[in-house]
Amino acid sequence: MVFIDGIRHAVEIADLAYNRLVTALTEMARGHITGNADGNTKAHFARHYTSAFLDAWAFVDATDRVRTLIQQMPNVADEFMSDERVESFIKLSQEVRQLRNVADHLAQRIDYVVAKESTALGVLTWITFVDDISFQHLTCVLRPGTMYPFKKMELVNPVGQAVVRPTSLVHLAAGEYRVCISDVWELMRPFVAKLEDSVEGAIAGINVETPQAGSDIFIALHSE
Repeated sequence: MVFIDGIRHAVEIADLAYNRLVTALTEMARGHITGNADGNTKAHFARHYTSAFLDAWAFVDATDRVRTLIQQMPNVADEFMSDERVESFIKLSQEVRQLRNVADHLAQRIDYVVAKESTALGVLTWITFVDDISFQHLTCVLRPGTMYPFKKMELVNPVGQAVVRPTSLVHLAAGEYRVCISDVWELMRPFVAKLEDSVEGAIAGINVETPQAGSDIFIALHSE
């Protein structure tokens, strides 16, 4: 159950992080249009900068944890691992691992990050629709830190790609690696659905179909 619970927790963290990230990026993008009209300044939306990178990297860490646990979980059927939904997620999450390694080993790779004209937190790029009706959208970049001259900035191009409102095609870049975490999230959902189907029988087989299965414990001792 350690592996199953670990995957569940990681998926829940990824879900929370991605949805909070989309909310922050949407408010940030649309806020720069309506900020003055609403009496807010651009600085009002700067509070989203920190939370955006916090959630982006939380999503990356959680995704890598899911991948690691599913690959190390014992007695996983070949039929499950060869499922298209599982293979697609594992393949794309390998790119997430490369991205994560840049951040996790920053102390040893800071010269590499500088050489690649990146930042300590990476760079976020995405598109946000200006409203819930029209096709007008904002192409956005969030590059933290002091601005120095750099040669290029890779923007999101939505042409020919499937998008969802209000914010889509969220990319996180660090070093030479750049991953569309929106795509990772879309692949994680069918992967989780397949996993849920597969573990239902396993849970029944080890006789843990109780109200406590798949739940957590919270204890608070009140002392005076």
